[in-house]
Amino acid sequence: MPKSLAKTPVTLLIDDQGAGLYLESGQFLGLMPAADPVLGLRAAWIPALRELVAAGTEVQLLLDQSGLLVQCQEAPSLNAREIRDVAIRVFAAETGAEDLECAGAQDADPLAGGGQVLWLAAQPRGEMHEWIGAIQGAGLVPAWAMPFQRALLQGLDSLWDTGPVRLVLAVTPSRVGHLCFFQGRSLALQRSFAFPADGTEAEELAYEEVSRLLQFIKQKNRELSFHSLEVLGLPPFSAGFQARVRSALGMEVRMLAPVLWPVLVEGLGKERGRKDGLNLVPLEIQEAGRLRLFKGAVWAASAALALVFLTGTLFLCSQELILQGEVDRSSQLLALRESRTTEEARTVDARVPLLRVKLAEQRQGQAVTGLSRLGTWIFQPPQGIQLEKVEILQLPGDRVTEGFTITGLAFTERGFSVGPLAQYVLDLNRQAGLTLEPVAEATISDRVVAGQERHLDQLAITRFTLKGTFR
Repeated sequence: MPKSLAKTPVTLLIDDQGAGLYLESGQFLGLMPAADPVLGLRAAWIPALRELVAAGTEVQLLLDQSGLLVQCQEAPSLNAREIRDVAIRVFAAETGAEDLECAGAQDADPLAGGGQVLWLAAQPRGEMHEWIGAIQGAGLVPAWAMPFQRALLQGLDSLWDTGPVRLVLAVTPSRVGHLCFFQGRSLALQRSFAFPADGTEAEELAYEEVSRLLQFIKQKNRELSFHSLEVLGLPPFSAGFQARVRSALGMEVRMLAPVLWPVLVEGLGKERGRKDGLNLVPLEIQEAGRLRLFKGAVWAASAALALVFLTGTLFLCSQELILQGEVDRSSQLLALRESRTTEEARTVDARVPLLRVKLAEQRQGQAVTGLSRLGTWIFQPPQGIQLEKVEILQLPGDRVTEGFTITGLAFTERGFSVGPLAQYVLDLNRQAGLTLEPVAEATISDRVVAGQERHLDQLAITRFTLKGTFR
């Protein structure tokens, strides 16, 4: 038979008939050989385990021996250490033995007085160490060990919920029958017996065991009533058997699962998923397993960090190469731009004098044109205006601007002398680009004939000064 895959855990179902090795799928791998009378159990099991199971595989122990002790009781909420201490004290007081491997787990149960049900289990330490030693000697990993009854209860939760009381008949693959009375989350009573393969004998035995257990239960508690008998691990019972149970015992027969193994695997998985699950594997083995797991996590984290560091280093190197390429390209572009700038500067240096000459010529032309137009307007005064002095200066600035000052006289015969001046000012203001300042200086007087002070030559002569700019 081929070996199981290392990633697939296997389960050892140990009962009074022997130990069978199963895959999670329910495939039967083989029966463990009986212990050697001289060399012991390990010498017999280690070669068989090595032959059937790949090294490094996790092994789960499902215990169903008569030497296994299981007890349920109401208790207040306890932590893991307190639960273990209670289990040790309870079984030591009941059996007087101290060489027991003890463990426990706690379930919330509204039917319990303290709201909690405490599951306690104990296995002789010598047997447990022999099993664990054989598993480790074969290169396998002991992962979990728990009572059959606990796995059955946990697996039943996914199948059927009949209420606060439950009567279950379960038959293991090794044909061991278990008749369990569960009250809430507590295992109140259990009977185990060999289950025959013959259908008629099996039905008769099942009826006798159920009837006997019900009588025993009702002697202690007449208020309890059972509505159904839940059956696992068997093909459907005959209609006659079901009718007999219904009429005589007042219960319906519910065939929950023809194969028990998936229910047990479900219960195992659920218990292992708990933080405080019931595990009879010795504490030192559990601590070693946790230490290996921690070391594995540390090595995995170290490998991940190394991978991250390596990836980061490669990324930085690639970025450095990319940036270096960008720097080289930028240097080349800068050198090319500098050469172009130098060439453009040379061209500009060569063209600036010509541009300056052209600008000077253009400015000179604008100045000449403006001066010609300004002179035309200034030196064409209306009748009655006599110009005495005209000053025209080019003002500094980017734009050609001419500033001028006009000094003159305005004459009249019999009219007002300011009339020609006003006409002159109006004519100048009409010219585009010419701006006159307000008349700030004007003197009005009479002019007499030379040597004849009493005889006036002109009436009201106006002496004026005009200032302005032309662009």
